[in-house]
Order: sequence, then structure tokens, then C-alpha cells
Amino acid sequence: MYFWELAQKREDMIFLLGIVLWINAVSAQFIEIEIANTTIEYGLEDVDVLCRVTNGSSLNSVFTIQLKRSGTSVVSATPGGVSWQDTSLENRNGVIANGSVNDVMNARLHLNIPMSSVVYPDDEGDYQCTMSGLDLMSASVNAETRTVFVNITDSPSGTPDPSASGNDYGNCGSPHNVNSNI
Repeated sequence: MYFWELAQKREDMIFLLGIVLWINAVSAQFIEIEIANTTIEYGLEDVDVLCRVTNGSSLNSVFTIQLKRSGTSVVSATPGGVSWQDTSLENRNGVIANGSVNDVMNARLHLNIPMSSVVYPDDEGDYQCTMSGLDLMSASVNAETRTVFVNITDSPSGTPDPSASGNDYGNCGSPHNVNSNI
């Protein structure tokens, strides 16, 4: 009788552990988007977007972090480095994207479009971060943030020359954090 009682307790503990892990995985936030300013005053502010993994301790690996604008992929970070999908943005003066997924605790992707290279209406739209990887039990993880609209105000009627120089007033305002729950 003692053996069966131990076996039952072990099964109950395994079941409870499974529930705890499932709840943890379901409620875990894996990625967030930070945008320095969601309203960009044309010619005075950069478009600055950071995608970062927020729950690296629940992940075994990150395969990719991708930044999308209005549903179209702009740039991504993979174990091989940063890869551009929007080559016209990549070729603008001063535009920088960097990031890494090799260290899950610090996996991130950062895009900066300096004020002198902001193009209306191209850079206006819904920004979103996505990520894919494996959790600690080697189950596939695909997560995304909600979309955040970046509005460009006081824009010219035509598309400006992205090589034109602008004044360096820096970023104003505080970051807007938008988290996603899986």
C-alpha cells in the first residue's frame, strides 16, 4: 500500500508541475517594443524603435527577432546577424540597425532613423516586433507585440530628400513600452 501512495503522490506532483509550467508559458511575456516617440515632428525627431526579449530566462534559444512596419518586414536579427528586408531604408544616410539573438537574456533588435533621413509617408505606420525561438522544454515559441502607430506631423507635401541635413534636437519625450502576452 505504501508504494501505491508514493506513486500517486509522485503523479500528483508531476501533474501540478505541468500545470505550473503551462501557466507560466501561457502568461509569459517574451518580447516588447519600445518607441522613443510615437508622434514624430518631421525634421526634428528620430524614429527610434527597440525590440527586445523580456523573458529570456524562460527561453532556450531565440531564432529571430523581426521588426515590421504596416505588416511588412523591415529588418531582422538572426544568429547570423542583422538582415535587411527594406533595402531602400537600409540605404538611407545615417540609418542604423543593430541587434543580436545569440544571448537570449539580451536578445534585441534596434532601429534608428535619424531625423535627417525620416521620409514621409514611408516611415509612418504601425510598428510591431515578432520573435521565434524555443522555450526551456524545446517547444516552439512565436510571439509578437501589439502594433504601435508612429505618426509623423508637420510633414511636407512631397517626399523629402533623405540626404538633407537636419538640426540635432535629439529625442524628446519618454519611451512608450508596449508589451505582449502569449
